[in-house]
Amino acid sequence: MRLYQVFHELPQRQGNLASVTTSAAAHDRRANTELPTCVATTSGNARFHVSCEQHNREIQCCGHGLLATAHELLDTQALTRAELGNGVWAQREPNPTGGSTLWLYLPELIAATTRIPAWTDTLARDSSNRAIAPKAAAATANADGYLLLELPAEHDLGELSVDIETISHHTRRAVLLWQSDSANPTVVRVRYFAPQYGNDEDGATGSVLRVLIPHLHTLSNIAVFDVIQCSPTGGRMTARKTDDSVAISGNIRLVDDKDLPTPWQA
Repeated sequence: MRLYQVFHELPQRQGNLASVTTSAAAHDRRANTELPTCVATTSGNARFHVSCEQHNREIQCCGHGLLATAHELLDTQALTRAELGNGVWAQREPNPTGGSTLWLYLPELIAATTRIPAWTDTLARDSSNRAIAPKAAAATANADGYLLLELPAEHDLGELSVDIETISHHTRRAVLLWQSDSANPTVVRVRYFAPQYGNDEDGATGSVLRVLIPHLHTLSNIAVFDVIQCSPTGGRMTARKTDDSVAISGNIRLVDDKDLPTPWQA
């Protein structure tokens, strides 16, 4: 089992961690369940089944874990493309520097514009304890899916305090707060909360981009975005809209858990 740091931009943004193994027998459930663990088993012909779990609970779609798994598989098995199951695939593509970039392709999920829930008006507060109400909302059809809340661009998203208990009390949906950069519409800032599923705030999440990016594309007709996660640890991703998928990339590095700073320790 190997540990990867994904969607980082060191030193200021730490990204997120995931453990990856290509052997189900090597997956020790006694290991640190605070971190997502992805197990990849081969189906032959560059096809794999990948399952991810955290807190001893299966994760429907773990973006950074799947990207780390793709990195592991492509590197160790000398592949340029791999099918990861459930319509998810990854491949290395040439980049402008002459090297290659690993892209993870996730099937898109559609969020429809909806009325702003009244309980979200006081969900976020600034340093003066003033409530910052969302300016727009969108949601996936499933009650346990995603709620996207757009906040005004003039507020520092990373400095806002968010009432986690309010989310748990009012919805089964994970909540994404987002805002566009007023000077550059291709830059979007996000924070992601899923306390109902044991994840009060995610450090850097890729899976929600399969919902956010199609929504942003509908609003702006922009296809490629620089996504900055304004969580306490921070993260950075690149995402682009394709015909029926969202492609995600970001920095990945293999790490030794004993070298990680204290906040990552079990």
